[in-house]
Amino acid sequence: MLLMGQPIHLPVRERLIALRSEGHTVESIAREVGLSFWTVRNLLRRHKKKGDLGYAPDYTSCGAGGRLRGDYFFFRASCWLKRLHGLWGAPFIRMKLAQRYGEAGLPSSRQMQRWFRHSGLNEPRQRKSEPREGGAQAVHDCWQVDAKERLTLAGGQQCSYLSVVDEHSGASLGAVFFPLSPDKPN
Repeated sequence: MLLMGQPIHLPVRERLIALRSEGHTVESIAREVGLSFWTVRNLLRRHKKKGDLGYAPDYTSCGAGGRLRGDYFFFRASCWLKRLHGLWGAPFIRMKLAQRYGEAGLPSSRQMQRWFRHSGLNEPRQRKSEPREGGAQAVHDCWQVDAKERLTLAGGQQCSYLSVVDEHSGASLGAVFFPLSPDKPN
């Protein structure tokens, strides 16, 4: 007896039809080929309804609802964006799709990651990192400190921002927001 979800190969399907044409009952065919009664009955009904095309595998009816989990449009759009921008991750691609099409029907980032893995798009790409002349040769050789002053937040408050990044790896080592001092002139 096959476990649920395992494929039934074409020679087995053809054998079902041959046995049925010889006058065997569904029960005897199921016993002989080692399939459930319901599987044999469904395959024979498909053959009766569709002819020779009826015993070929029908992948449109696989899985939940016979479709990819999530909308096929979003599957194609997210894979296209991943091919176009290989360094973009699933959360960023999801955000881009939500900006353009809204949240309705949009799959989760995790589902997109599954699609990418299934499509062979999740292979990590190596960044070209040729050391610059005079640049850091190892992690923590040199840090880049960047300050941005007088940024206006959505609430109208002004603040400054300080970030520290390792020059060799590009890793963010820290970032601090702080308000402007009220006693300093603008």
